[in-house]
Amino acid sequence: MIRRLILDRYEAIKLQAEKANPGADANALKIAMRPALESDFLLASYLRLFAPACRGTNFSSLAGFFSSFSHLVSAITASSLVRNELLPESPVLDTLRTGTEKAHAEFREVRGLYTRPLFGVPDQIVYSESYEGEEPLWDKGYDHFGVCKPDYTHKRPLEFVCK
Repeated sequence: MIRRLILDRYEAIKLQAEKANPGADANALKIAMRPALESDFLLASYLRLFAPACRGTNFSSLAGFFSSFSHLVSAITASSLVRNELLPESPVLDTLRTGTEKAHAEFREVRGLYTRPLFGVPDQIVYSESYEGEEPLWDKGYDHFGVCKPDYTHKRPLEFVCK
């Protein structure tokens, strides 16, 4: 999961700064972290996500199961671990959300901690919610797969990446 990678990198830089500056206050720590955060390619990049499952998947929507992506659903549901980690009340998703929101609050200028996710409307696969402070975008008339697998007739997701 890309968000986990981003949060892990942020936390590693923060831990390194804390070890190099024991007892530093929050401002001194931010100053110590800034060069590493700004030079990290992933953290310094703008992140665009297509219908992310950051608030969980809607596995109860059988219509979404069968009408949209039978092969992917079969693979995911075959693994109860993956399915459980993507449920809305999952501790994995909750920890990732709270950690990312806290990191974003501490260091708002780290672009990789903030996304503008694009969701289809309606999306019967994921809950169309983002993290606190993020501004989701909506692609009305296109479902989950219209957003995640655009084609030559539907270019909005590709234009979204280029902005």
